[in-house]
Amino acid sequence: MVHIIPLSIAQRRLDTGSAPQYPGGSPIGGAMQGLGDQFSAIAGRYQQMKDQQEAFDAELARRRFDTQIAQAEDEVTANAPADGSGLHEAMYGQVDPYNGRVVEAGLFDTLFDGALPGMPESQRINFARQKEAMRAVGARRMAVRQLQQRKDYEQAQVDTALKTIAIAIGNADPDDPVTFEAARQEGLDLTDKMGLDPGIRQQKVKDWFGTAAKTHFEALIAKDPKRALEMFGVGTSGESSGSEASGVQPVTWIHVSGSSNAAAAKGDHVGTLTPDERVAQAFGDIAPAPDPMAIKPATDRLADLSPDDVQRLINQAHAATTAQLIEARTNIALASQNAPDAIANTGSYSGSVPGPADFTAVYGTEEGGKRFQDFSRQIDVGRQAFGMRTMPNQAIHAALRDAEPGPVSSNEEETRYRVTAAAALKTLDMRRADPAGYVREVFPNVDAAWRAAKSPDGNEPAAYQVAIARSIAAQEQLDFEIIQPLPNSFSADPTNTLDIRELLHHATDTGAGTLDASTDASEPNSGSGQRSEALENQQTQVASVIYKQNENIYPSVEVAGISKSVARNLCIDFCTNATLPTGTYDGTPFHYCMARCMENYGH
Repeated sequence: MVHIIPLSIAQRRLDTGSAPQYPGGSPIGGAMQGLGDQFSAIAGRYQQMKDQQEAFDAELARRRFDTQIAQAEDEVTANAPADGSGLHEAMYGQVDPYNGRVVEAGLFDTLFDGALPGMPESQRINFARQKEAMRAVGARRMAVRQLQQRKDYEQAQVDTALKTIAIAIGNADPDDPVTFEAARQEGLDLTDKMGLDPGIRQQKVKDWFGTAAKTHFEALIAKDPKRALEMFGVGTSGESSGSEASGVQPVTWIHVSGSSNAAAAKGDHVGTLTPDERVAQAFGDIAPAPDPMAIKPATDRLADLSPDDVQRLINQAHAATTAQLIEARTNIALASQNAPDAIANTGSYSGSVPGPADFTAVYGTEEGGKRFQDFSRQIDVGRQAFGMRTMPNQAIHAALRDAEPGPVSSNEEETRYRVTAAAALKTLDMRRADPAGYVREVFPNVDAAWRAAKSPDGNEPAAYQVAIARSIAAQEQLDFEIIQPLPNSFSADPTNTLDIRELLHHATDTGAGTLDASTDASEPNSGSGQRSEALENQQTQVASVIYKQNENIYPSVEVAGISKSVARNLCIDFCTNATLPTGTYDGTPFHYCMARCMENYGH
């Protein structure tokens, strides 16, 4: 067991007061003197151990304090404004530089005052003496942090601003040099205001020149990649670039004032300055103030690009050119297929209409010119056909006769006649193919009548009578050779179960007054007979159309060896599913289907 000797006792010596005195040479006196020395040695060792322990505890407390200071610096940095303002003062306060006195306390003072009582008493004074030295070291450390955060802030702000300016350059017209130069100068002015070393600032400006030039050429590539390739001195894929395609053309320097004495800054000759020389001249520490009459590059954008950027932009321009050719070829194919009919039916085409440049880019100058002429004639035919939609047949024939060229005619007259003839043939063919369907597409009131008749609320004989009457009146107005009361889409629909004869009879009584265009009322009997004959012809057409619609799905069986009774049963099943209900009272479509079906089996 270890016993701790109190310091006050260990430091005591032998009493020299009223205690009995022994002769100096007696054994008892020597023993007592030796005991006093031992006590003194024990006291010294104890004091040494205590000092060592307090020094160790003080070191631990100092380390804890350093950790608190580091954490506090990180927290102050994290909570400081983006530009780092007030970072140093918040941590270490303010000190009067003249007398060293603390003018404003910081977080360091608060933490130090909190750590001081925790120091061992013997180390407290020494720790307190180190306060200002610790403040000075920490203040320099926080000053470096604040300066770095300010640099990062300026860098982030400039990068954001330059990106915004670059986006504006990309969105601007690449053929507007004034706007480009103004935007690029704006970026240069902003970079010049940064607190950068001359070397770093020169590199920063060089990078900005390259970024502005790249953005400008990317905008030009998006607008006209072929011209961009020409500016780079190369041709499109498959073209020879010529003798100047091996490299980028040098920058040409001109004097703004127009004077012939255009002396360059690095001499009195007119030449090409490298980007580094131009940046050094513009932003070097010894550079003179900008002179509005100084020389400036006329086309210096290519010189601002690195070789890697030039090659990347050339590849991008080639890709854009190919993409444009693919899009142009697609538009040509779609327009050639759909535009003439769309214009003939509606008067317009909603898709993209290719121009001469598209045909030339895809097929070359000679072949593209021929194809564009053919396409243009097809479009003209569509326009002519649209203009003939409401013309009677007699008027169409008259227009064709008027356009017929004479014995001595020009190429223009020949072309006009071919266009007119093609438009007339197209119009007459559409009228013959589906007379009732044609007038339904041309006249809105006829289409409205059929829509009302086929709607769930209007599926009544009276509505069909109005639709048929308008259809017949429209065909008579256009002087159709064959009158067909019902559109092909209605005739081929086996779900219609109405009595067409009865509808036609009432439609004849109703008359054609529901159509805006009037008909000839002087021959009512001939009109009625024409309608009756048209109805009979169309009823036969109904059965024929239905059979043709289902002919391709006829039961796949061998004809040989099929008896008449078996064939009859097969045909009954087939025609029942294919034609019923027939839409007529006499079942003509069904009987027509049975006859054709039995013929198919050889009976």
